[in-house]
Amino acid sequence: MRIRLLVWLALAIMLFRCVPVTCSSRSNEPASVVRNDIEVTRRGSPAITPFLSPKLALCRYQERASLQLTALAGYSDETIIEAEIPEMKAKGQLRLRRTFSAPRSLSYTAVDFAGDTFVKTNVIYRLLKSEVKAVQDGEGQNRAISDSNYKFSFKGVETFQGRTFYVYTLKPRHKGPGRFKGKMFIDAETGHITRVQGILSKSPSWWIKHVEFTQRYADVEDFTMPVQMESVTEARIVGRVMVTIRHMTYEVHAVEQSKSAQNAAEVPGGSWPVQQPLQTRCTLDAPQGASPATLPAGCPHAGTLEKCSVVTRYGQPDELTVKDARQH
Repeated sequence: MRIRLLVWLALAIMLFRCVPVTCSSRSNEPASVVRNDIEVTRRGSPAITPFLSPKLALCRYQERASLQLTALAGYSDETIIEAEIPEMKAKGQLRLRRTFSAPRSLSYTAVDFAGDTFVKTNVIYRLLKSEVKAVQDGEGQNRAISDSNYKFSFKGVETFQGRTFYVYTLKPRHKGPGRFKGKMFIDAETGHITRVQGILSKSPSWWIKHVEFTQRYADVEDFTMPVQMESVTEARIVGRVMVTIRHMTYEVHAVEQSKSAQNAAEVPGGSWPVQQPLQTRCTLDAPQGASPATLPAGCPHAGTLEKCSVVTRYGQPDELTVKDARQH
């Protein structure tokens, strides 16, 4: 019975590990917020403060998250998972390497483990299997902190370590795996998510009474990645199950970087894709009001690397140097 219970615990722990997604204008934030007698307006902040309005900050977060869905080709990191069942006096720690490739590939390589084998097998390993399955099943959109999944309401301003954050309450539009009731904290200057905390809105099993969690994020190059998650699960029979997951030493890869790595060849002065000097869908800026055609697959000048033709719909091909093409 305990093994079965721990299986449900592992699934419950994984249900709220969300990825932020998509932009929305439907929220209950005011057009401006007053703090320390300084008003931050929708049209831009005064010179004395760099703050965004709460509404604009929320949209900035969602736009960045939506872009990350299509721009993030993959990543790898070092992950440390600590799990403890106090009433059983059992705990364990696993260090591993995590590798993700968009859209549905996630793998782990164990580095070392210390602690009770029971915790490793019935909590940590089952947690990892649940996460892999969620990725393979494409559950990211269903678990995303997005307008399609949640209602957002602006609730106030908080400061921590000299920075200001806007606080939004999140209420799931529909109950389902991974949905939660809680709060989201967004940096008032950048519009980037920094933390979410909450309680699962629906228990995955009779064995699970309550799951509470906090997940923190940090910017890694052009992306926002989870760096730490802490959870406490109140379960029948075994009591509390506490899990902490930390992600470190991220290596992230953008979609365009991945394409370049596949097509690049060494040429004098640097690397350049020999078969396709300019991406297939790249367009040349046209005069105002005109719509340029896209570059045909494969450039006729690919072999020489001297120039690249971009055909417009209203005239002769315009020729770009390799340097100009890279900047385009």
